[in-house]
Amino acid sequence: MKKYIFIIIFLFAASLVPLAISHAPYAALAQVRLETGLPGVPGGQLPAGQELPSYINYLFIFGLGLITVLALGQMMLGGIQYILAASNAADKLKAKETIQQALLGLGLLLVSYLLLRTINPDLVNLRNPNLTPTQFQPPISTVPPPPPDYDNFPTP
Repeated sequence: MKKYIFIIIFLFAASLVPLAISHAPYAALAQVRLETGLPGVPGGQLPAGQELPSYINYLFIFGLGLITVLALGQMMLGGIQYILAASNAADKLKAKETIQQALLGLGLLLVSYLLLRTINPDLVNLRNPNLTPTQFQPPISTVPPPPPDYDNFPTP
């Protein structure tokens, strides 16, 4: 039974590949303006000196969302396994454990966020600091010191 489900999913995924390839030229025409510009990406609208903090903020928010989506996917997978287990008690137990582990991961994500927010709210509310680029300041005296006179050194 599992073999047939795997074959059906594989054939469905394989049928989507030509569709994705045929729409690839249209993807280049889509102009998307990012909410947070990224350094080094054409069209990234970041003020000078703000690239790194904005990028770290983007990665932090993206990571939270990615972990949430992966945990929800694991819960859905566990639900499907539970439904397909029918009367097999061992498979139902594995499916319940999968769902519990996904819920544990979401709980860990929530606790870590709340802990960081309790310690210092600025750890989760990432803002761009006002960074000013440093500039080189030449020395005040531009006159070089006179060279040492090696001929008039006292001898011991």
